[in-house]
Amino acid sequence: MSACIIPVAPNFQDQPSVPNSPPYLSGYQPKPPGEIYTILPDKPGDDPQATFSANVSDINGDTLQYLWVLDYPPFKNGVTKLGNQGNITSPDGLATYAPIPFLVTCNFVGRPSDGTHQLELIVADRALSTSPTLTADNVLDTLEDPNDGGFVVRANWLINISCSAVASSTSATTGSSP
Repeated sequence: MSACIIPVAPNFQDQPSVPNSPPYLSGYQPKPPGEIYTILPDKPGDDPQATFSANVSDINGDTLQYLWVLDYPPFKNGVTKLGNQGNITSPDGLATYAPIPFLVTCNFVGRPSDGTHQLELIVADRALSTSPTLTADNVLDTLEDPNDGGFVVRANWLINISCSAVASSTSATTGSSP
C-alpha cells in the first residue's frame, strides 16, 4: 500500500500588535528630577532664570501631550501656574523622540517670590481629560479614557528662586521655550 503525503498549507497570520508602552523621559537638565535646584542670576542685577529640559521618547509612535506646571498638585487658583504645553507627533509614525525644554523665569514664577516651588513636566500618550468632575489633585494629569491603555509620566524638580517685586532693567523675559 502506498501513501501520499499532502503538505499542509501555510497558516499566515498578522504579527501580534506590540502592547502600548509608556513614554520614557531621559536626559534631564539641569539636574535629574527629585533634586533641589537653586536658580541664580547669570550676573549681578539680572533676574534668575534656568532652562529645564527632558527628552521624551515613545516606541509606539503615539502623539504625546506635554505640559509644564508650577506648584501642582494640588491645583490652587492663583498659585498653580501653567507653562508651555503642546503635542509631539512622530514624523514617521514609528517612534517618537524629542526634547521638551522650558525656561523658568521670575515672570513665570511670579513676583515677588522667595522660596521653593515644585516644577513638573507631565507627558501623556493619550488625550488628557478636561472633565469638570476632576479634583484638585488630578485635574491636570488624568487621561480622558483611563481604560484605553494610555500612560501619564511625570518628572518634577524642587526649585529655589528669589525674585524681587520689580523686574530688573536688564531682564524682562517670560517663561517660554527657547
